[in-house]
Amino acid sequence: MTSGKYDVSDQRSKITSLIESQGLLSARKSTTEDPVAAMNFAQAQNMVEAKDIVYVFENNNVAIRQ
Repeated sequence: MTSGKYDVSDQRSKITSLIESQGLLSARKSTTEDPVAAMNFAQAQNMVEAKDIVYVFENNNVAIRQ
């Protein structure tokens, strides 16, 4: 009986931890879907818009900027 109570308590702790993780991941997901946040990140990383590019290889993995 004591073992069963311990298992139930352990499972409840795991559920609580998973619910917290889900909340954090949901918040992170909504941040990544925000176009303004994406633009701010790109600007902070000195990224530029890819335009007027020519692909060097057929599989489009390597490009050069014109």
